[in-house]
Amino acid sequence: MRILISNLLFLFFCFNISAQNGVLKGVVRDKLTNETLIGASITLNSDAYATVTDIDGAYEITGIKPGFYNIVVVYLGYEAQTQQEIEIQGIKPTILDFS
Repeated sequence: MRILISNLLFLFFCFNISAQNGVLKGVVRDKLTNETLIGASITLNSDAYATVTDIDGAYEITGIKPGFYNIVVVYLGYEAQTQQEIEIQGIKPTILDFS
């Protein structure tokens, strides 16, 4: 009976770990002045996930299914920046800063 319970607990934790979603976070800054950009738009794979930067230029997107994504940052008056094939893992946050 003890072995059965141990095996069930092991399986539960294995499935729980594999089902974790990832996190993408970072800061968006002006390349020349190094000032943070408030309200920059960050999207993954054409709006599958999206957010905007806060007052400190920081952003965080949670609940991302692990995989590879194209990440686009858009800010009024600036050229859009794209990072392609960025891997999002469920184990640890992915940190991606833009400038």
